[in-house]
Order: sequence, then structure tokens, then C-alpha cells
Amino acid sequence: MKASWYAEALYEALEGKNESDSSRVLVRFREVVVARGHSAFLRFIPQELERIVARKKAHSEIIFVIADAKSLAKWAHAYDHYEKEGVLQKGAIRRDIVDESIVGGFQIRTKDTLIDGSYKKPLAELYRRITN
Repeated sequence: MKASWYAEALYEALEGKNESDSSRVLVRFREVVVARGHSAFLRFIPQELERIVARKKAHSEIIFVIADAKSLAKWAHAYDHYEKEGVLQKGAIRRDIVDESIVGGFQIRTKDTLIDGSYKKPLAELYRRITN
């Protein structure tokens, strides 16, 4: 048994709970850990919980890349569309980044997904065809 396993179980048990339910979960959690003879792990669990929260935050961050500040209003509907369709996690933290290299359009990046609606790739392909 590892402290990280206990921390993962505690995180899942506390997710979505209100304050009174959380306190009951914590009391019961401590009782179970002590009853199993793993009370030495209790001091490591807060650190493991911090790691879990940081990992979950990194996985839920969505980066919305646009060519300039004016494009944000123009392409916000695309972000809303993908969120409504369930492609993007609802309630995730969105970070807007201006990247002039994409020329126009947008990119939506998550940990494991890239939605490319930018003009960069089609323009580069057009340039290659013209010059070849």
C-alpha cells in the first residue's frame, strides 16, 4: 500500500462533496487508514493530494490560441461549439494566447487534443505548391 493510493482514494471520495459531507469522509478515512495499520502514511497524504490536484489542473487546462486580440471575439463561437458538443471539458480553465505565427483562425490545445482551425498550415502548403 502506498500513500499515493490513499490520496487518490480520498480525492475521489471528496470530489463534489459539500463541507459537512467532506468532514464525515475525512473522519471515516482516518479511521480506515488507522484500522489497517497504515497511520504512518497520514503525514504523506497532504503532499500526494497536492500532486493530484496539480495533475488534474494540468489535464483540465485548455489553451485557446488566436492570431491577434481582435480574433478572440471572432473565434469564441468555435470554442463554445466544441465545448457544447462535449469535445472539450466543460468548466475547464481556458487560457487565451496570442500567436502571430498562425496568421489567422484559431487553435484549441489540451493535453491530448489539438483542434487546428488556423490559416498557417494551408498557407504553408499553398506556398510549397507554388514554389515547387
